[in-house]
Amino acid sequence: MIAWNYSIIAILLTILLAITDGQSMHEDDPDQHRTLVELIESRGFQVEEHSIETNDGYILLAHRIVWPKNNTINSQDLKPMLLQHGLFGASSDFCINSPFLRTKRSLYGDTMSFALMMTKRYDVWLGNSRGNRYSRRHRTRSPANRDFWNFSWDQMATEDLPATSEYIRNATGRKTLAYVGYSQGTAIIFALLSLRPEYADIVQPFIALAPITFVKNIQSPMRYFSPMKPLLRLIGGVFLPSNTLIDNLVDRFCVYPDIRPLCANLIFLFGGFDKKNLNETRIGVYLHFTPSTTSTWDIAHGLKPSNRKKIGRNEKTQKKISNHNLLMRTLKRRRMMRKKGKRNLKNLAATHV
Repeated sequence: MIAWNYSIIAILLTILLAITDGQSMHEDDPDQHRTLVELIESRGFQVEEHSIETNDGYILLAHRIVWPKNNTINSQDLKPMLLQHGLFGASSDFCINSPFLRTKRSLYGDTMSFALMMTKRYDVWLGNSRGNRYSRRHRTRSPANRDFWNFSWDQMATEDLPATSEYIRNATGRKTLAYVGYSQGTAIIFALLSLRPEYADIVQPFIALAPITFVKNIQSPMRYFSPMKPLLRLIGGVFLPSNTLIDNLVDRFCVYPDIRPLCANLIFLFGGFDKKNLNETRIGVYLHFTPSTTSTWDIAHGLKPSNRKKIGRNEKTQKKISNHNLLMRTLKRRRMMRKKGKRNLKNLAATHV
């Protein structure tokens, strides 16, 4: 359903572009053509890129925002804080909301990562889960091969998040770090805290933005994929392999104010409809950086039948990931795919939220 709607909107944008005069009605946003590093540097900060290898061989890229060397602020004196994106997201999600470091409403601006930096209290790290645009490397596997994509957010919880948090602690020499998770970024920390309660002493505080524990009232069009869940598991591989089409259309078309609402629908397809909170002047920038890639299994894991209310870890998924080819061949394994284990949130240890 989403893929079909996505194609329809792309076709409509192409047709409308053909009937315009090709002249932009307002000045193009320079952020729309910047890389994440260039965007951060344009705000007066510097960026460190850190490669983090997980126990199962995935190589994640974390971005650390630092003050210029001529600044008197020492990162070692600041509390490390990890910002973790949601589904279809990346580290860039925390950097693209506004071109301003300060606004009329706030001394710290409207973009979370820069606002945190402006307080001069935090050492800001931006995490990236396996498979997104910045974390498509593995010790032995290629993203061109299907087995690279044999993961869901279970592995983000059990492998990516521990590896990232331990790397940050080692790099900063700090015993604890603050954590801000958005959407799926909250699901993986809930999972980690239930499986490894000792992380309650490491993650202080934990701030949950749009937390996921119940999915009954989900408003995103992703809910229409629920009947396709068994098929998605069998298909596997990468979901959203390229943003080239979106980039081309956005660069040439979404600069027209009258057409921006149509461009906004591309965002709403993946994140849910929330027009009143959308900064339409930044649509071109948003679509330049999002959506990001993930695995089809990650999508399938997040889908629950309409009569299920909770989201949880699927114990059977762990066996499926390590034995995918066998699962594809046998009816017995396919029946096991429909049996789910539940994560008991009562196992969560106390932490600062």
